[in-house]
Amino acid sequence: MTNREEIAARLREVGEDNNDWSMGANAAFFKIDDIIGAQYKSYGFFFSRLADLIDPTCNPVEADNNIVCSECGADLYDDDLYCPHCGSRVVRGLETLVQAVEPSDDYIDNQTLALAT
Repeated sequence: MTNREEIAARLREVGEDNNDWSMGANAAFFKIDDIIGAQYKSYGFFFSRLADLIDPTCNPVEADNNIVCSECGADLYDDDLYCPHCGSRVVRGLETLVQAVEPSDDYIDNQTLALAT
């Protein structure tokens, strides 16, 4: 799939070539659809593809005892919100999120602390 920088360059190029609004909305839609690779599948797919370009996401994947970005393969750390290589927003599964907010064994809540003093 074409990367975001290539798509942005192609969109800017088409915008510069058609700066007078003579293209028409229908033709512009099909041109954008072609550039972003939505392939005229459906409006839903078109908008989903646009959203992925605007806010790319990745899922952490296990590979050789490492957690890596599903989009570019770069190493990810547990607290990464974005991939340090491609910039994709890291989307973790529900069980990963629960583990992140679950208190650890050495956790002491304020109520327990107040009772102890």
